[in-house]
Amino acid sequence: MFGTILEQRAIISLSGEETIDFLQGLISNDTRPLTEGEVVYAALLSPQGRFLHDFFLVPWLGKILIDVSRSRLPDLLARLKLYRLRSKIEITPEDTLCVAALWNEKLDSEAINNDNYKIYTDPRLKELGVRLVGSKDSINTFFNQLVCEKVEEAAYKYMRISLTIPDTEDMIVEKSLLLECGFEQLNGVNFSKGCYIGQEVTARSKFRGQARRSFYQVKSSNDLPEIGVPIMLGDKVAGELRTSCNNIGIAIIYNEDYEAVRNNNMALICKGEKLDVSPASWAEKLE
Repeated sequence: MFGTILEQRAIISLSGEETIDFLQGLISNDTRPLTEGEVVYAALLSPQGRFLHDFFLVPWLGKILIDVSRSRLPDLLARLKLYRLRSKIEITPEDTLCVAALWNEKLDSEAINNDNYKIYTDPRLKELGVRLVGSKDSINTFFNQLVCEKVEEAAYKYMRISLTIPDTEDMIVEKSLLLECGFEQLNGVNFSKGCYIGQEVTARSKFRGQARRSFYQVKSSNDLPEIGVPIMLGDKVAGELRTSCNNIGIAIIYNEDYEAVRNNNMALICKGEKLDVSPASWAEKLE
């Protein structure tokens, strides 16, 4: 088993009797499972249906913890306070809590949860293993008790990319649409929960089949360049590289261009390097 503290993640806590209802009207997924102790993956959208934030909602010790990208925490905190209005909710950044990940072995999270940490299976894809929220000391103590191999955060990133699982930085703020980012397959959106901010655009994309782009895994014979570099099909921009680790990465590519590559023996090029491109295995869930 491998384990690492995810330094790029941070925690906000929400508490108060109106927390679940407050979130229900804001985010892309159904919050009612939180009352049964289930963890929910979801997004917050702009009124135009564009991506702003993705996060995990984690019920623990009478609060709802939000596991969010550290770089995006100030913006999410400001938006939550703006939308709160007169709702009876406390919104608090939890500086003493951190997030960790464990993978490559099955854990019975229900059997080992306690007041020092919360362990939960990643709701996006079981192959991602489990996540752990607690103080850094309690997490390190748990790692030592478990005798897991502690690795650098880059090892988790490589594992995530090898599964073609997007992270926050793979989505483009104020531009990306949920369905082109795989939120339906990765259990991050619910189409029967009722209204939320940006719901109309997301629903229209679903029922008209308008997701023109998708995430694909890309590989090169050499290390891939920085995030944001265009991917070309001849003289046409067919997509854009997102996160990568060494020679493997995630790219957002127009589906029609991927089909042209697959069916016509054409090549996608990134900074002069030919890419091997394959769809995510989890993308088949809806086919």
